[in-house]
Amino acid sequence: MNHDYKSILEQSNLLVILDKAGTIKYVNDKFCNTSTFRYDELIGRKYIDFIPKKIRNSEEKIYQEVIGIIDIKEKEIGEIMDTLNRKENWRGIIKNKGKIGNTFWTSTIIIPILDFDGNINEFYLVQTDITDLEIAKNSNRIIEITNNGIL
Repeated sequence: MNHDYKSILEQSNLLVILDKAGTIKYVNDKFCNTSTFRYDELIGRKYIDFIPKKIRNSEEKIYQEVIGIIDIKEKEIGEIMDTLNRKENWRGIIKNKGKIGNTFWTSTIIIPILDFDGNINEFYLVQTDITDLEIAKNSNRIIEITNNGIL
């Protein structure tokens, strides 16, 4: 990656790089600061380790101790995997939970990086923290419900 582009991405986004097996190879400081995980707590772990067991696809044979920091529905996992297996980018909003229990939302794009033969070599996750926006949206929903006399 060109150093100038990398610097821009590093400063403005949460970045995660996975190998083709889904093992975390890299996270930037912004990701660590937001998630409250240390670099060494993430590197070498499978990204799927951070998805609660109850929503994992039963065909997967990975059953390790999980932290459960990613709040994503089972059908969304299938959609994400289908998109990535077609070697297409996936975009969506992910609700995350940090190590200390803090919740943060990210607008996320997952980009499959291909080798010269067209095979997936790794995945780049480029995430923008949209927590303030999500909190505002949820606050507006509560106000609407209260104003409609539902609460």
